[in-house]
Amino acid sequence: DQMSKNRNIVFGTEYFTGQFGIRKTREKYVDGLRSLLPWDGDAFVGDGNEFRCVVSFRTPRLRSLLSLFRHATFSDPFVKNRRNSDGFFDYLTKIFQTRNGEQPNISCNPLGYASQLLELDVPVTVIDMGGADTDGLDISDVAFCELVGTPCIDGKHANSPQKSQLNKSKVKLYASETILEVVEDLLVTMDCSYREALENDPQFQLLHEGSMFLRCEEMNQKHGRALTPSEVYSYIEEIGKLRRLPQSYSQLLSSRAGDKNKEIIPQSDSITISNRDSSTHDKFKTYYNYMEDLRLNFLIFVCALMFMLRPFVRKRLRQK
Repeated sequence: DQMSKNRNIVFGTEYFTGQFGIRKTREKYVDGLRSLLPWDGDAFVGDGNEFRCVVSFRTPRLRSLLSLFRHATFSDPFVKNRRNSDGFFDYLTKIFQTRNGEQPNISCNPLGYASQLLELDVPVTVIDMGGADTDGLDISDVAFCELVGTPCIDGKHANSPQKSQLNKSKVKLYASETILEVVEDLLVTMDCSYREALENDPQFQLLHEGSMFLRCEEMNQKHGRALTPSEVYSYIEEIGKLRRLPQSYSQLLSSRAGDKNKEIIPQSDSITISNRDSSTHDKFKTYYNYMEDLRLNFLIFVCALMFMLRPFVRKRLRQK
């Protein structure tokens, strides 16, 4: 009914990205969304309507990855209550895994998400959050004013926050700086691999481009060529499994700059938590998991006790 009145209907979800990299799954998701909307032949009911997906792009790329990891420690049983280096590496292993030649989880691959939507003939708009922030806009300003068509003044809607809501909190390190820098470089390289195809697609729109593609030439020179998304996924998944930089990546750099590149990867960064005495490490993990379970059980006990004492407290309050 809202579509027939030429009004916008907005669906927002992060659930899609978890399995969207599997072709059959994303086809099912997109078909499901389309089935919810009123159609008249090949067009929506109402004039000027369009089915368009909006994807947010955040830089630095590592900040987005760590934000997703911190969220997963609360909601994902695979890494729940493991906000430490072990949990971080396990998280890398999970979300960058390749299955049957496909990369199921694309939560850290927004341009891959956009590319796969375009393959299904879905118009896509990517909002560069860093660029919007530089332009003095919150992402909600871009969404409401430039996409939904809400009446705005100077690009801002009526309830626009005075300061951008872009998260600028300090990044907590869950691995060596060298490893995190490599992950950042790999993610940037993956973004660059989509650039030409996206810019040449008439259904693709990029708003407030900032630093999204500024490092493409630098990364191509560093690696000798543009790395494919599957290569990037493979490198980062291996980092998660090994808890260190894989030899294959070290060889890639060495082939570009000879012996000089050996200085890029200090030997100390190859020594990780997995290389410590195994018995000590196992005891630490057992103790850590025990303390987490103890804390959870204590919270459950306190909640149950409060619930049981509620009638008694009410009775005492009434007597007073």
